Amino acid sequence: MTNMSGGFNLKKILICVQCGSPFTATNYEVRTGRKYCSRDCSHKSRDKKVTINCVQCGEEKKYSPIYIKRGSKYCSSKCRNEAMQITLACEVCKKHYTLGKRFKDSKYCSQECTHEAQKDQVEITCPNCNESRMVQRAHSERKYCNRECMHEHYRRFRVFKECECCGEEFEIVPSRKDEAHYCSQNCAAAMNMQKGKIGLWGFAKQHKRQDLGVRFRSSWEANYARILNAQDIPWEFEPTRFKLSDGSIYIPDFYLGNNHYVEVKGWWTELSQAKVALFLKDYPEIHLEIIDKDKYKILENSWKEKIEFWESY
Repeated sequence: MTNMSGGFNLKKILICVQCGSPFTATNYEVRTGRKYCSRDCSHKSRDKKVTINCVQCGEEKKYSPIYIKRGSKYCSSKCRNEAMQITLACEVCKKHYTLGKRFKDSKYCSQECTHEAQKDQVEITCPNCNESRMVQRAHSERKYCNRECMHEHYRRFRVFKECECCGEEFEIVPSRKDEAHYCSQNCAAAMNMQKGKIGLWGFAKQHKRQDLGVRFRSSWEANYARILNAQDIPWEFEPTRFKLSDGSIYIPDFYLGNNHYVEVKGWWTELSQAKVALFLKDYPEIHLEIIDKDKYKILENSWKEKIEFWESY
């Protein structure tokens, strides 16, 4: 028998590496590495599946090694779903019901029981305004009518402490009286740097600037004073203490004259925002200019190359 090119298509006898039976193969099949006598033997040779027992029903199941590595443990999606369910007791009707484990915090078996639970209410009294109201029993741990009452109550019962860095008096909520030691992030960072720790702001240093002759809490305040000097604008640092209507004290950073005060604020807390808002309400005749991080960045880009002692850290 000849092939298309005119040569002889000779066949050879090979041994199947799977079943051991002899089979005939052409020269081309020999060159391309044929090893098996049939497709069945080829498939059996490649079938390296591992037999495991389903952890849910116990039946045997064959899996490829790659699926074993991925954590396959069940023979079917039905067994997997059953294994992923938990049984809970409804808090209203006391009946047992099953859900997926991700719903382990569920309390009720149906919408009817959920609505029934919402009817079970308890009375609570707001510690700020002393008004009573009815809430669901599940929400009985709530103390206040709303956020406004909560914030107002916190403000009324704040504690005054002396900053361990600058010595200024500051106020905090009673729950933080033992852990709060500094009046600002700047003071906390300055003390961390003095103790060899990295501050929250690397540029925050509290010390007396020789070129200004004033002790500032942060490099931002010092740089702002240098900008004022460069423009021959007279200024005073923290000259006035304002008593607010809630009994607290507010001290703006700079006074430029003509009822013009400036607050340099790179970091806002809920307390500082509330204090500034109350100051603006209590003293509407005073102009308070806020230098936040966006405004400071503009000033920095304009002045840092022009001022000799500019602090960039």
